[in-house]
Amino acid sequence: MAIAIITLGLYTLPNYPLSKLLGQTRKIHEEIGEGPAGNAQIMTILGNKAASESFYKNRDDLEAFGLIEIRTRGRRLEIQITPLAWRAIEGDTVQRRRAIENVFDNFELWKKLRERFTDANELSGFAQVLEDVAEEKPPDENTCERIKRRFHDDLQFLNDQLSSRFITPINQNEKGAVAEKLPSDILESALPKTVVGTVTYPESGVSIQIKDELSFEIAQMLLEAMRKRLGIAKKPMQTSLQDTDM
Repeated sequence: MAIAIITLGLYTLPNYPLSKLLGQTRKIHEEIGEGPAGNAQIMTILGNKAASESFYKNRDDLEAFGLIEIRTRGRRLEIQITPLAWRAIEGDTVQRRRAIENVFDNFELWKKLRERFTDANELSGFAQVLEDVAEEKPPDENTCERIKRRFHDDLQFLNDQLSSRFITPINQNEKGAVAEKLPSDILESALPKTVVGTVTYPESGVSIQIKDELSFEIAQMLLEAMRKRLGIAKKPMQTSLQDTDM
C-alpha cells in the first residue's frame, strides 16, 4: 500500500510515529548490530517484500530523525544505525532520555513546533502556529489535522519518556547492566570541565571524554561492559589527545 508523502513549505512530514521508528531501530540493531547492511536487508527487517513508496518513506523517516545513516559505497548502499540511535535504545536511563529528546529535535519542524507547544494536550491555535513556522498554509483542514495528530502523538511520547522516573526501555529484555554498575550521577557530576582527550570504541561508535583518572577508569569499565554485551572478542581502542599547555 502506497503512502502519500506530505510536504509543507520546506518540510516533509513524517508518516510514522516516533515510538514505532524507535522500535524499528531496535529491530535493525538486533539484526545487524552497528552494521552496516544493504538496502535489501533493511527492507526485509522492516517487513517489506519489495521496494515500495511506503518502504522508502519509512526509511526516509528513520534518516530524518537521525536514527539511521545512509552511505553510498560505489554502487552499494550501506545503512547503519547512528550513535544517537544506539544511546536511545541501549543507553542507561539518562542517556536514553536525552537521546530520545535529541531524536525528536532532529526533525526540524517538530523542534520548532515544540518551542511553541510543550504540552501535547494544549495545542490551541495549532493551525496558525503551523502556518507561521512553515511559512505556508496547509492545503486543507484534513492535512492540518493529520499533521496535528502526528505531532501530538510524538510530543506525548516524548513527554512520557522525559517525565518517567525510569524511562520505558525500547528493548524490554535489556537490564541496563552498565547503568547498574555506574550510576549516571557519577558520569554527570564527578568529572572536571577540562577535556584532555577522548577514547573511541569503533565497534560501538561510542566516544568518551577523558578528563581525569576517574573518567579514565569509568571509560574502561563502560567499554569493557559494552564489549561483553556486544560479544566482541577483541578490544581495539583509539586514543585522541588534545594539545594542552601543561
